[in-house]
Amino acid sequence: MFKCLLGFLLMVAPVHAQRKKSVAVPRDTSFTVYQTFEKERKRFPEIKMVRPELPVGVIAREGLVYSVLAETPYGKRELHACLYRLDDQKVYPALVMVHGGGWRSGDLSLQVPLAQQIAARGYVTVAVEYRLSPEALYPAGVHDIKAAIRWLRANAAQYGVDPEHIAISGCSAGGHLANLVGMTNGVERFEGTGGNPQTSSDVQAVIDIDGCADFLVDARINRARAARAEQKDLPSDAKWFDGTYEEKPDTWKEASSVRWVTSKAPPVCYINSYGRLHEGMDRQMEMLDSMNIHSELHVMETPVHPFWLLHPWFKTTVNYMVNFLDKTFKPVTASVPAGKYHFVVAQDGTGDFVTVQDAIDAVPDFRQNETRIFIRNGVYREKIVLAASKRLVTLIGEDCDKTIIMYDDYNLKKNIFGENKGTSGSAGFYVYGGDFTAVDITFENTAGPVSQAVAMYVLGDRAAFYNCRFLGFQDTLYAAGDGARQYYRNCYIEGTTDFIFGSGTAWFESCVIYCKVNSFITAANTPQSVKYGYVFNRCTVTASPKVTEMYLGRPWRPHAMTLFMNTQLPVVIRPAGWDNWGNAANEQTARYMEYNNTGAGAATAKRVKWSKVLTDTEAEEYTLEKVMREWKPDKDIEK
Repeated sequence: MFKCLLGFLLMVAPVHAQRKKSVAVPRDTSFTVYQTFEKERKRFPEIKMVRPELPVGVIAREGLVYSVLAETPYGKRELHACLYRLDDQKVYPALVMVHGGGWRSGDLSLQVPLAQQIAARGYVTVAVEYRLSPEALYPAGVHDIKAAIRWLRANAAQYGVDPEHIAISGCSAGGHLANLVGMTNGVERFEGTGGNPQTSSDVQAVIDIDGCADFLVDARINRARAARAEQKDLPSDAKWFDGTYEEKPDTWKEASSVRWVTSKAPPVCYINSYGRLHEGMDRQMEMLDSMNIHSELHVMETPVHPFWLLHPWFKTTVNYMVNFLDKTFKPVTASVPAGKYHFVVAQDGTGDFVTVQDAIDAVPDFRQNETRIFIRNGVYREKIVLAASKRLVTLIGEDCDKTIIMYDDYNLKKNIFGENKGTSGSAGFYVYGGDFTAVDITFENTAGPVSQAVAMYVLGDRAAFYNCRFLGFQDTLYAAGDGARQYYRNCYIEGTTDFIFGSGTAWFESCVIYCKVNSFITAANTPQSVKYGYVFNRCTVTASPKVTEMYLGRPWRPHAMTLFMNTQLPVVIRPAGWDNWGNAANEQTARYMEYNNTGAGAATAKRVKWSKVLTDTEAEEYTLEKVMREWKPDKDIEK
């Protein structure tokens, strides 16, 4: 797929040259992901480039033509789009996505990784090409994007799009364009002639990622003025406007989206770095608020401007975008039954608290009865600690897919003393208190494949998780606490290397285990004195299409204990099954077992000789009652 996309992008200019032999469309290649990566890794050596990866269940329609301009200085000009959506027959809201590059560089491929991941969350995403300043000056690019929205709405039935729910997003210069397009809903002068003139180009939501809203600020005006006086190249905004503010004052004003805010404006989400590229945002938010139009701001903890192109900031960006779209287009909210919960957490202020940590802190220390906390849908970016004094706490989410507790610490991230946080310090949620329960919640570490990054760290005894998701890469779920009892039922756990690890005693019942790269599922470090480590019963192990070989586990400590039984194992499980972590001595002590598994990866004839296939009689030793030492966590949780 990615090769196809690259081929398409590389072929665009030659095709134009063939259609009009006189001259090809000029291209500015000054901005690339690799260039950004090379620059920023000098400050942040652990960062990784984001690469396109089509999620399972998402289909791609690439190289679509959304507009044909018959007469340009470069001949007939086709404008292209790449569309992504779930492979089903449902109708979804849509998101038109605009790339950055200073209005002069970049291409739609910069939006593809975001588009692919957002499509997997129930949206039709469309990354669009538009004319840049080397080809055509302002307002040509605005006209093109409006044309793309009209084309999508006109073809909504063909692509399974809800025409009443179309949003626009953009990054950097694309953020400015998305903002301007949204604020000029229904303004005829911005429409252009790019096709489907009888169709509306209005959008119902805007996501502005590190884009400006106002050009009439001293820094921008003075920068262009100085360049002109010194006979240097004009800054990219002045180039796009074909002159300085003194030369093109009306253009500078017209292109400032803050000057087009009316009561018809759609809700706006701003996602910003620490940088200087947000001129006009504060004023625009004040104006929207005065008109009772929703706006929200999320500030990433980084000075890196194109953070959305890099791990560890990519997944956080996706979550913020989807959360805003869900609130705007899918605002189904359950009522909270009176008397069923002690506290309610809601980001919109309608509950008792707006953060999960505040609700947990409000639980009396060493309470002898259960405290039930209901968490409304939302993305809660919090590093949470459930202290040992907070016992019998139950967290219940409104919707597992939409109640997301996330953080983005990772092993190599520095603390305030310049030290690595380490694997244990990377967790987003720490459970120290006993008898903790979580229901219908996603726990995610969004740092990506930068190093070890824990989503959930469990040390308290008798912790139970029902219908929860644990998302991450290396070291997703730290099931720790020497022998501490943990129970996971109907949960989804994904990761790359050793993504279920630790010294706890954990029972996984009917869970889905998703492997993202060739590596190891478990890394138990069960103490020698603890009889039971990890037991997977009636689970399903699945894998990304790019995975070709996985091990069931490797021993972090010599006496690691892991059992897979009654579990579906895919073909990618290595015939050997288990690995000794480069230490032959572990083969004498590790306790690795299988029983009654099914699937193409379940054959045990070629398993390592130091693992064990249980007999029916031996399997009777591994029941929930025995492993959990009389604790009975398998119960229904009433919401």
